[in-house]
Amino acid sequence: MKSRRLLLTAITAILLSVYSLAQPAWVPGTPAVNGITPYSINIDYGINMTGTVYITVYNFNFTVGMTSSLVRSYALLGPAGGRVAVAVLPVNAGNINVVLSRLFNSLASNTTYTFFIVAENSAGVLQSVPIKLNAITPPCPKINLFTFFGNLGECVNLGAQGTYQVAPLGILPTGILKGTRWSVDWGDGSPVWSYISSAD
Repeated sequence: MKSRRLLLTAITAILLSVYSLAQPAWVPGTPAVNGITPYSINIDYGINMTGTVYITVYNFNFTVGMTSSLVRSYALLGPAGGRVAVAVLPVNAGNINVVLSRLFNSLASNTTYTFFIVAENSAGVLQSVPIKLNAITPPCPKINLFTFFGNLGECVNLGAQGTYQVAPLGILPTGILKGTRWSVDWGDGSPVWSYISSAD
C-alpha cells in the first residue's frame, strides 16, 4: 500500500513538473488581427492551457525585435510614450483552446500599429518568442449626407455646422462612425438635443 501511494505521488509530481515546464501553444489561426476601423483594432488570441496572454501596442512600425520577458514587463507597466495600449488577459479553464478577442479602441486613424503578444502558462513559463503583428488603421471616411459641411475625412470635427435635408439617407455607407455625437441646436432657445450614433 505504501509503495503504491509513493508511486502515485511520484507520477503526479512528474506530470505536474512536465506541465509546469510546458510553454503554451496558440490556438490555430491566432493570434491574428480580426477587424480594423479608423479608431480600433481587434486581436484574436487563444492558448491550449490556463495562463495569461500579454499584449503591448505601439503607434509606429516597431522594427526591432523584443523578448518575451520584455513584452510581459511592458504589459504590466502599462502605456508609456509610443506604447499606447497594453493588455494582461487571463485564460481560465473554461477558455482553453477557445478563440478570444481583445478590442483596442481610441486609436488614431491612418496610423501603423505594432502588436507584441506572448503567453505564459499558469506556472509562469513564457513562450520563448513573442508574436509580432502589424496593422494600419484606415483614414476616416468622408461624411456624405446629401449635404456637405466641411469634413474631408477627419475623425474629429468639432463644431461642424450644416443644413440638412429631411429625407431618407442616400448612398451607404455615410461615413458617420459609431460613437459620433450629434447635437442639434434649433437656434430658437429650445433645449439642445443630443444623440450618439450606435452603428457605422
